[in-house]
Amino acid sequence: MVSTPIGNLGDISARARHILEGVDLVAAEDTRRAGELFHHLGLRRPAMAPYYDEVEQKTAPQIVARLQEGQSVALISDAGTPTLADPGYRLVRAARAAGIEVHPIPGASSLLALLAVAGLPTDRFSFLGFLPSKGKKRQEALEEALARPETTVLLEAPHRLHDLLDLLAAHAPEREVVVGRELTKRFETLYNGTAAALAADPPNPRGEIVVALAPAPVAASENSDEVDHILTLLLAEGLSVSAASRVTQQLTGAPKKRVYPLALALAGQLLTENP
Repeated sequence: MVSTPIGNLGDISARARHILEGVDLVAAEDTRRAGELFHHLGLRRPAMAPYYDEVEQKTAPQIVARLQEGQSVALISDAGTPTLADPGYRLVRAARAAGIEVHPIPGASSLLALLAVAGLPTDRFSFLGFLPSKGKKRQEALEEALARPETTVLLEAPHRLHDLLDLLAAHAPEREVVVGRELTKRFETLYNGTAAALAADPPNPRGEIVVALAPAPVAASENSDEVDHILTLLLAEGLSVSAASRVTQQLTGAPKKRVYPLALALAGQLLTENP
């Protein structure tokens, strides 16, 4: 699994170059872009095979067969680290099932690059990849992201960035948001502020976009002491966040939009206190 630059070609590691120079086959999300990468890096272009979502189930067994014949294979994505919001995990599982060793060749990753400069807590974080593009599923995924008690990283298509910021401002106007645009590239830009501020003066949506959300604050409510006490007891007894939230809503009458984020935050605290 070979990580490749997300923009700046200088970020290719010496180990990655060595691997890519010597493998028999490169499985690539886009063979045209992979060929351009090899050209820019001054590397000999090896045999290449397309490996993207639509062909993964068909292609993975074929690649495993070549590995079993003794060939060496490197999997690369269009940019960054394979399998992170990109195809590849099925190939890893198939190779391991066949007794083949799989090695990580670490390097660039847009989500880690943003976390390094976002100024948000990173002792725990969640990566949700791309949210659904529209409708109820997008709304639900966004609510889940906003409820999480740890820093959350999302990927977003440039043409949907303004919509995302509008939704964030509508649901959590005071939440701190950091937007990374074109990280490691010539026009790398960071935008940070509250969701409301960024929605009012939105960033340039061109280029590759990564978004980080600050952790959810512990929710408050009119009967917050009672809600907090019940949730703490239920979570300590081993109930899931969803189950504890549901029972607490039934006992107190507090709305889900207040109870569930609190349950997530308390669960995170319990995990930290009792790892």
